[in-house]
Amino acid sequence: MDKKTKKVFQQAMQDRTPIYLSADALDISFQTKIIKIADNHLVLKNTITPEYIKTFMSSTHYFFQVSMLRHQCDKIKSDGAHIIYPISEQSLIKDERQSERFSFTAAENVVCEILNPYDQVTRITKQILDMSAYGLSFQTTYASNLIQAGAHLDEIRVMIDGEPYKITSGEIVYQRKLMNLRGQIRIQAGVKFE
Repeated sequence: MDKKTKKVFQQAMQDRTPIYLSADALDISFQTKIIKIADNHLVLKNTITPEYIKTFMSSTHYFFQVSMLRHQCDKIKSDGAHIIYPISEQSLIKDERQSERFSFTAAENVVCEILNPYDQVTRITKQILDMSAYGLSFQTTYASNLIQAGAHLDEIRVMIDGEPYKITSGEIVYQRKLMNLRGQIRIQAGVKFE
């Protein structure tokens, strides 16, 4: 693995940044953490719950995302407790380092307030998972029409510790099921700023 990629992994491990692991046989992503970095693989915390393990392991493609890097491989291993995810230069499928992406935990109190586009009055507050100059992703408990891909959000207020940081509009570009580090199923929605 190259030095830049290794540095991204080291920073994520040091900061205990949640990262995402998914497979083509499931419509769910799993938040996980890097336990160890080796020359050609990562050791990841196994956060895949028993009901998903068999389907997950029967996949033909696996995906790992940290910060702005996305990797793909055809086979993963386990040491009995952790996931061994191979990393090579050929496994890099997406590098969006044009704009740094910052991840946040619930304790950091970084949220977005979304003006409900249906009534133009109600403000919906959601925890931000990560953010860059071009967009953000947030977590919500349930899927709704508000967060369907293509939905336009007229007003999004990014708040850090209760103080306004940015006010903008945006569009929902994706939503996916996410199992967080506590084993709870949530919906992650991605927003592109306009």
